[in-house]
Amino acid sequence: MFDWAEYLDVADDLIVLVGGEGGERSAISRAYYACYGKASAYAKSKRVPLTGRGSDHHVVWQWFIDGLGRGPIHVSVGQNGQRLKGWRIKADYRAGFSNTGPISQNAIAVARQLLDDLSTLP
Repeated sequence: MFDWAEYLDVADDLIVLVGGEGGERSAISRAYYACYGKASAYAKSKRVPLTGRGSDHHVVWQWFIDGLGRGPIHVSVGQNGQRLKGWRIKADYRAGFSNTGPISQNAIAVARQLLDDLSTLP
């Protein structure tokens, strides 16, 4: 089975080996999908109904944020997931999106924290 966290390694490589705005934008996207893939798999394991459509992105992060008797790590995962999603949307669709260098580094750091947090959940 594919390990979504491998996308985070790809994100690092995109910044170092490709560089420039294209590499940075792509790194933001890969960092997001590393987290979304892991988070959606976790949510599915907890019987969150997902449809396989684009709306699942909102459903997954909102499920973590809502908490519903879970803990603060769930909320943090959801909030960081939404932050990454916002950067990913800008990187993928907004021509005027700037500061991609610092934001790509930030996205990778946030993604690492999110994946670490996910790994602590039962």
